[in-house]
Amino acid sequence: MTNAELGASAPTIDVWSFATEKSPSLDSLLTTKQLVLTDRSARRAIDRQLNSLGDGSSDPRNAGIARWMLGQYHLAFGFLKQSGATGQAIEFMLAECCLRSEVQEGTARPMRRPDLAVKRLSRHEKAQTDIRVWRLWMDALLYSEDFVGLVNAVKNCPNAFKDGADINYYDGRCLEAEGQRIEASGKYDAALQRDPDHLPSLFRQAYLCDLVGDEDRALALYEAAAQHEPKDTHTLINLGILHEDSGRYEQAVACYKAILDSFPNHRRARQYMKDAESSLNMRVEDEHRGGTERQNLMFKVPVTDLELSVRARNCLQKMNIQTIGDLVGRTDGELLAYRNLGDTTIQEIKSVLASKGLRLGMIVSSTPLPPLEIPQDDDFDLADLAGDFPGEPPTGIGSLPVPEGISDETLNINLSELDLSIRCRKALQALKVTSIRDLLTHSEAELLSLKNFGLTSLTELKSKLAEFGVTVRGG
Repeated sequence: MTNAELGASAPTIDVWSFATEKSPSLDSLLTTKQLVLTDRSARRAIDRQLNSLGDGSSDPRNAGIARWMLGQYHLAFGFLKQSGATGQAIEFMLAECCLRSEVQEGTARPMRRPDLAVKRLSRHEKAQTDIRVWRLWMDALLYSEDFVGLVNAVKNCPNAFKDGADINYYDGRCLEAEGQRIEASGKYDAALQRDPDHLPSLFRQAYLCDLVGDEDRALALYEAAAQHEPKDTHTLINLGILHEDSGRYEQAVACYKAILDSFPNHRRARQYMKDAESSLNMRVEDEHRGGTERQNLMFKVPVTDLELSVRARNCLQKMNIQTIGDLVGRTDGELLAYRNLGDTTIQEIKSVLASKGLRLGMIVSSTPLPPLEIPQDDDFDLADLAGDFPGEPPTGIGSLPVPEGISDETLNINLSELDLSIRCRKALQALKVTSIRDLLTHSEAELLSLKNFGLTSLTELKSKLAEFGVTVRGG
C-alpha cells in the first residue's frame, strides 16, 4: 500500500513494507506499529491488506505481524506460531503476545503466559542492548511474579540503561512487591524528575495516589499519562473511573470511547462506557424532568430497604406503609397524628429520606391510614411503640448470615488480597467491608445498587471469590 493510495493525509511510510522484507528489523516494525496505533489512515491500510488475505492461513507470517501491529495479540500469536518464522523481531512479537494477551501454548485453554515471555526475552540477543527489549523482559518478570528474578535483573541492569527513568521505575515496582508503597512512590517521583513524561511511572504513581485518597494528584497524573500516543488502555480505564466517581460522566465516556476507537472489541471499555452513558442519561433526565422516572422507580422500593431502626420499621408495618411511595405520600402531620410514631422516629424517617433526595408529603396519597390495631398476643408490647430495641442490629443492609462450612482462615482474608480492579475496589469502599466475612453478609442485589458497581464488577468479584470456594448470594 503506497502513500499515494492512502491519500493526502497518509503516513510517510509504507505500512505494509514488512511483507516484502525477508527479515524486517525490530526498529522498522516498532515504528510502523506506533504509526498504525496512532493514525487511522494507517490502521485502515493494514485492515484492507488483512482483508485481502482472507482468513490469513495462506500467509500466516504477514497476518501475524499485521495483527501484532494492531494490538490484536491473541490473534497474532497463532499466526506467528503457524508460520514458523524466526528471528529477533519474531521472538519479540511472540513474547509480547504471551505477556499482553491470552494465548494457547501447552494449556487446555488460552491463558496469559508472562512466564513464556520471560523465557523468550531472557535469551533475546538484544536484551542487554535495546532498551525496548529490556523493558519488555522486566515487565514479563514483573507480571509472572518472579520478583527474585526482577530484583536480580534490575541490579544487573546494563550500564547504558542506568541513567534513565526506567531503573527508578523498576526499583519502585520491586519495593511495591515487598509492600513498601511509600518508598516505591519516592522511586516513581525520582523517575518523573528524570523524565516527566515517563508513562509507567505516571500510571503507577497515579494508582498509589488513588489508593491513599489523593484523588486530585491521581487525576492530574492520569491525565498527563492519557496524553501519550498510542493511548494506554489501563490509564484511560482508571481515569474514566475517577471521572465517574466525581460525577463527570461526559469525561468518563470520552475515556472509554478513546479505547474503543483503537480497540473496538475491548470488553471492559465497552461495558464501562455503557454504564457511564446510563449514568449520564439518568443525570440528564433528572436535570430536565426533575428525576421523575428515577423517583418513580424509587417509590416502588419497599420501606424495609431503608436503614431504619426496628421501632420505625415496626410502626410503618402496622400503618400498612409498604413502599417508599407510600411513605412520601404522608405528611408530618399525618404520621404524628397516628399515635404509633413520635417526634424522634419522625426525624429519623425524614433524615433517611433526605439522604435519598426525598421528603415527606412530596406526593399526594388518597389512601387513608388504617386504624391502630394492637394484636392481642404474647409477642406484642406497648413498649414496642415507644422505645428502641437496644443491641438489635438493623436488617436489610449487610444482614445476611455468614454461610456455614467456610473456614475462619478464608473468612478472615482481607479484600486487598483479592487483587480487584480499581473500579470494583472503589465501589466496595462504600460498604466499609474489609474481609470476605464482611462481604458475605451482603447480597448480589445490594452490591449492584452500589455506585459504579455493575455486572462487570460483580462478575469480577465472584470470579475472585470463587478462587477461595465462596460466592455472594442472590436476592
